[in-house]
Amino acid sequence: MLVKREKLVKYLEQINIYTPIIVKALEVARQVHFFHKRDAGGSYLEEHIYPLAYTVAKEYKESEIREDLTILALLHDTLEDGDLTKEDLKVFFPKHIVDNVLAITKSAYENEHGLPQEERYIRNGEYLNRIIQSNEQVRIVKIEDRIQNLNSTPKQAILDNPKKHRRYSCEARERFLPIIQTLKTELQERYIERLNQAIARIERILDNIK
Repeated sequence: MLVKREKLVKYLEQINIYTPIIVKALEVARQVHFFHKRDAGGSYLEEHIYPLAYTVAKEYKESEIREDLTILALLHDTLEDGDLTKEDLKVFFPKHIVDNVLAITKSAYENEHGLPQEERYIRNGEYLNRIIQSNEQVRIVKIEDRIQNLNSTPKQAILDNPKKHRRYSCEARERFLPIIQTLKTELQERYIERLNQAIARIERILDNIK
């Protein structure tokens, strides 16, 4: 899903959460991710950050946590992908927002590159176990993040690296269902269905490989 900034802003205005703190989160996300690209060359902002923020705002438009969820969606990759620090975030955002961003951000240990695949899998499992212990907002945004990544991966990228994407979809089933099961009952059914649909898309593409 492609979401331009203008579309996101229009929707946030429509549901009455285009607030000064949202404006600041949009600006921080733009500054950090402006030059970042998806693997296929598309804008990281328009193909990941803005769609994720749009989705959580829409899914939770009647919820009292919709603003915090939208801010976290906008900021969730800012510490990992840029030069921003938690001290920088503290200048602009209240403590609970900064704590949420820190909770969803992989540590240097969890995100270390150049490791054997098995070790990376173990460390990512440790990260997701930590997510389970985090608050509901962090768990929701992380689940939405994985579902969106599964849905937005181009078909050709899956065909070019089937082993990677088979592992990615298996990990989603094995490790994200337990996270979903920590949510309120009414959310569990919705997320289980959406996650299974996203995994099924990957598996259909993989099944067609000769």
